[in-house]
Amino acid sequence: MSKNNRRKGHVYERYLAKLFRALGYEKCKTSREASRLYDNCGYDLWGIPFLVQAKAGYKKSRIKPDELFLKMEKAMEQFPEDERNLLKNYPKLIFNKLDGYKDENHIVSMMFKDFVKLQIELSVYKGILSSKEAKELYGQLL
Repeated sequence: MSKNNRRKGHVYERYLAKLFRALGYEKCKTSREASRLYDNCGYDLWGIPFLVQAKAGYKKSRIKPDELFLKMEKAMEQFPEDERNLLKNYPKLIFNKLDGYKDENHIVSMMFKDFVKLQIELSVYKGILSSKEAKELYGQLL
């Protein structure tokens, strides 16, 4: 990895950490700052209820989300069992910033099951579904 790509990645991680702090996740830090284990596993942010991998650049050779999600899942084996059980409930997100900050250059990928979980939780929060209905949906869909 060239120094420029590495620098871009670190700048992007700090940008995302600042964004999540502004969204109310006050303890959010880059994993390089907060946890060597998180950083070694490829999770780039710490202190939020998501497993995030941040990628900057890659305009010509695009990332492969399916491969990154598998790597994130496999990396989880390094955590102690109690923490691993907690982390596997966190949605896995891949933030990919192509060159520039235009909306179309800033892409977030997630697994379908994580998207459905978030939508069900949002529906419970908004009062559209009861907790009982949400549990039934989880069972049917996931």
